[in-house]
Amino acid sequence: MFLSRFSEIRFNQIDIKLELISDELKEIKLALNLLLLTETRSLHEIKIQKGSIQSMTKELQDLADQISINTSAEKSGAEIINKLATRVAELAAAGDLTGIVAFTEQLKASVAPLAAAIVANTPVAPVP
Repeated sequence: MFLSRFSEIRFNQIDIKLELISDELKEIKLALNLLLLTETRSLHEIKIQKGSIQSMTKELQDLADQISINTSAEKSGAEIINKLATRVAELAAAGDLTGIVAFTEQLKASVAPLAAAIVANTPVAPVP
Protein backbone atom coordinates (compact mmCIF):
# COMPACT_ATOMS: atom_id res chain seq x y z
CA MET A 1 0.00 0.00 0.00
CA PHE A 2 2.81 2.36 0.82
CA LEU A 3 4.34 1.75 -2.60
CA SER A 4 1.01 2.23 -4.24
CA ARG A 5 0.47 5.52 -2.42
CA PHE A 6 4.03 6.59 -3.20
CA SER A 7 3.56 5.75 -6.87
CA GLU A 8 0.32 7.67 -6.96
CA ILE A 9 1.96 10.75 -5.44
CA ARG A 10 4.87 10.41 -7.80
CA PHE A 11 2.57 10.16 -10.83
CA ASN A 12 0.65 13.22 -9.63
CA GLN A 13 3.94 15.15 -9.36
CA ILE A 14 4.87 14.05 -12.86
CA ASP A 15 1.45 15.07 -14.16
CA ILE A 16 1.81 18.49 -12.53
CA LYS A 17 5.28 18.93 -14.04
CA LEU A 18 3.98 17.89 -17.46
CA GLU A 19 1.18 20.43 -17.16
CA LEU A 20 3.71 23.12 -16.24
CA ILE A 21 5.88 22.15 -19.19
CA SER A 22 2.83 22.15 -21.45
CA ASP A 23 1.87 25.64 -20.20
CA GLU A 24 5.42 26.86 -20.77
CA LEU A 25 5.40 25.41 -24.29
CA LYS A 26 2.11 27.20 -24.98
CA GLU A 27 3.65 30.48 -23.78
CA ILE A 28 6.72 29.89 -25.93
CA LYS A 29 4.51 29.11 -28.92
CA LEU A 30 2.52 32.30 -28.33
CA ALA A 31 5.72 34.35 -28.05
CA LEU A 32 7.08 32.80 -31.25
CA ASN A 33 3.82 33.53 -33.07
CA LEU A 34 3.94 37.16 -31.92
CA LEU A 35 7.55 37.41 -33.01
CA LEU A 36 6.71 35.87 -36.38
CA LEU A 37 3.81 38.29 -36.81
CA THR A 38 6.06 41.25 -35.97
CA GLU A 39 8.77 40.08 -38.39
CA THR A 40 6.22 39.46 -41.14
CA ARG A 41 4.84 42.96 -40.65
CA SER A 42 8.39 44.37 -40.69
CA LEU A 43 9.19 42.52 -43.91
CA HIS A 44 6.01 43.85 -45.48
CA GLU A 45 6.94 47.40 -44.46
CA ILE A 46 10.44 46.92 -45.86
CA LYS A 47 8.99 45.75 -49.19
CA ILE A 48 6.75 48.82 -49.30
CA GLN A 49 9.72 51.09 -48.51
CA LYS A 50 11.84 49.35 -51.14
CA GLY A 51 9.12 49.92 -53.74
CA SER A 52 8.87 53.58 -52.75
CA ILE A 53 12.64 54.01 -52.96
CA GLN A 54 12.77 52.35 -56.37
CA SER A 55 9.98 54.60 -57.59
CA MET A 56 11.73 57.68 -56.19
CA THR A 57 15.03 56.58 -57.74
CA LYS A 58 13.40 56.32 -61.17
CA GLU A 59 11.71 59.70 -60.74
CA LEU A 60 14.99 61.30 -59.66
CA GLN A 61 16.79 59.74 -62.62
CA ASP A 62 14.08 61.03 -64.97
CA LEU A 63 14.50 64.48 -63.45
CA ALA A 64 18.30 64.34 -63.80
CA ASP A 65 17.94 63.21 -67.42
CA GLN A 66 15.55 66.08 -68.17
CA ILE A 67 17.87 68.60 -66.53
CA SER A 68 20.72 67.29 -68.67
CA ILE A 69 18.61 67.58 -71.83
CA ASN A 70 17.52 71.12 -70.92
CA THR A 71 21.06 72.20 -70.09
CA SER A 72 22.39 70.78 -73.35
CA ALA A 73 19.63 72.47 -75.34
CA GLU A 74 20.30 75.79 -73.62
CA LYS A 75 24.04 75.42 -74.31
CA SER A 76 23.36 74.62 -77.97
CA GLY A 77 21.05 77.61 -78.26
CA ALA A 78 23.65 79.92 -76.70
CA GLU A 79 26.35 78.60 -79.04
CA ILE A 80 24.15 79.20 -82.08
CA ILE A 81 23.27 82.74 -80.96
CA ASN A 82 26.96 83.50 -80.37
CA LYS A 83 27.93 82.15 -83.81
CA LEU A 84 25.17 84.21 -85.46
CA ALA A 85 26.22 87.35 -83.61
CA THR A 86 29.87 86.78 -84.56
CA ARG A 87 28.99 86.32 -88.24
CA VAL A 88 26.81 89.44 -88.32
CA ALA A 89 29.55 91.41 -86.55
CA GLU A 90 32.15 90.19 -89.06
CA LEU A 91 29.97 91.19 -92.02
CA ALA A 92 29.13 94.56 -90.47
CA ALA A 93 32.81 95.25 -89.65
CA ALA A 94 33.71 94.49 -93.25
CA GLY A 95 30.92 96.81 -94.41
CA ASP A 96 29.55 93.96 -96.48
CA LEU A 97 25.89 94.92 -96.94
CA THR A 98 25.46 92.29 -99.65
CA GLY A 99 26.91 89.65 -97.28
CA ILE A 100 24.50 90.71 -94.52
CA VAL A 101 21.54 90.42 -96.91
CA ALA A 102 22.75 87.01 -98.14
CA PHE A 103 23.33 85.83 -94.57
CA THR A 104 19.82 86.99 -93.63
CA GLU A 105 18.40 84.95 -96.52
CA GLN A 106 20.43 81.91 -95.40
CA LEU A 107 19.01 82.31 -91.87
CA LYS A 108 15.46 82.51 -93.20
CA ALA A 109 16.02 79.36 -95.24
CA SER A 110 17.43 77.47 -92.28
CA VAL A 111 14.88 78.44 -89.59
CA ALA A 112 13.06 75.08 -89.60
CA PRO A 113 16.22 72.89 -89.51
CA LEU A 114 17.77 75.20 -86.91
CA ALA A 115 14.70 74.97 -84.65
CA ALA A 116 14.62 71.19 -85.04
CA ALA A 117 18.35 70.98 -84.27
CA ILE A 118 17.95 73.01 -81.09
CA VAL A 119 15.06 70.84 -79.94
CA ALA A 120 16.96 67.66 -80.83
CA ASN A 121 20.11 69.08 -79.18
CA THR A 122 22.23 68.45 -82.23
CA PRO A 123 24.65 70.87 -83.83
CA VAL A 124 23.55 72.55 -87.02
CA ALA A 125 25.63 71.73 -90.07
CA PRO A 126 27.33 74.88 -91.38
CA VAL A 127 25.48 76.59 -94.19
CA PRO A 128 27.70 76.74 -97.34
